[in-house]
Amino acid sequence: MDYLLGHQPAHGMLSPRTIPPSWHFPRNTNPPVPPDFYRCNQLYGNNIAAGDCWRAAATMPQSDLITTYMVNTEHYQPPNFILPYSVTFGSCRVSVQTSGPSYPRFLSLRPNAVRAVASNVIRKCPSESDGIGGFQTLNLQNLITYLSMPTTNLAAPYPPSSAFITVAISNSKDPEPSPGDTDSSVALLIADSMHAKERKESQGSELFKHYGFLTGVFVHQAVSMLSGSLRSWWSMDASSSAVPDEMTYECDPKLGSPATVDCAHIEWSELGNPSDTFEVRPGDVKFLSSNTCVLAISAAIPLVLTWAQVQIALSALMSICIQHPLQASQGGRAYFGVSTTQLSGRRARKRDNLSGLNALPPHANLTLFAQQEPFLGGASEANTCTWQSVVQGMAVDSCTGKI
Repeated sequence: MDYLLGHQPAHGMLSPRTIPPSWHFPRNTNPPVPPDFYRCNQLYGNNIAAGDCWRAAATMPQSDLITTYMVNTEHYQPPNFILPYSVTFGSCRVSVQTSGPSYPRFLSLRPNAVRAVASNVIRKCPSESDGIGGFQTLNLQNLITYLSMPTTNLAAPYPPSSAFITVAISNSKDPEPSPGDTDSSVALLIADSMHAKERKESQGSELFKHYGFLTGVFVHQAVSMLSGSLRSWWSMDASSSAVPDEMTYECDPKLGSPATVDCAHIEWSELGNPSDTFEVRPGDVKFLSSNTCVLAISAAIPLVLTWAQVQIALSALMSICIQHPLQASQGGRAYFGVSTTQLSGRRARKRDNLSGLNALPPHANLTLFAQQEPFLGGASEANTCTWQSVVQGMAVDSCTGKI
């Protein structure tokens, strides 16, 4: 549904006539306070005009008073406000959604606080990140508080009090996304929050084990959620706690801090067709570069990979190291972690249902790092100070300006 200024719903694209003369949206932003976070990602659209977003957001309900919103109802009776809702202008859609597996019938919010969240996403994503979409959470602490309870049972229904709000910016021509439910970064943030609590408990205590278990479950969820899939962060299966992760994703400050937008350009523009294959041999590293970010694809034995495998592993690596919801960008590595006694059997496994847990075969490695020198590409790139520092485990920052 589309709502203009919180009054009668309007359907379809907003026309210039629906924009009030003072359509300029107040540019006061509401940067997220942890655990709330924002994320920009081309998954939520490209070529989104920031001006269109400001015009769409100008029609959002506004008030500094705490207002009661009716959740998931088909009945509209002023002065009640309704969730979810969206407003659209030109290339931009602004969506305000309730997120999580269970919702209350009513939520109390300050409409202007929601508008300020939208303002921050517009500024950070369409405006400052070359017209891509994104989202920001609001009141995510509701969920963290519930999961932090010692009596929390993931097999039981989530209470309505665990719901939170997601404000999303997307391209109006694309299907409306639900990032608060399906973006892997939410699962990753939950895992980090549980891990922070785990570190505060006495090792071996019941709470230490409880938070450690939740950390493992939601790390598993984060890396198993495919980009663009509709799997939610709470969708548990038997493998969520019974099977150890096959892939390892590790962040390393020695690999530098490549810009998120540059690594995203590699993910979305530099990889080949998903079904195409290519060969990787020992000592013959394949490099892909975009300004400050370099992806190196290497292997310890001759391997044939598909670009789909690379894309899925790269997406998980970026979520954990480059686009982490609470930490600054760091370079990182992705590889298949399994004992050598299992390699031959697992290497031949057919991989039809790829996820971040099993994207790469044994002996394949992805490395994301910050480029410190003019990118040479090919065999020449392998001889640069930057790559040699990566190989030797040294800080790439020491190579600034060298060729």
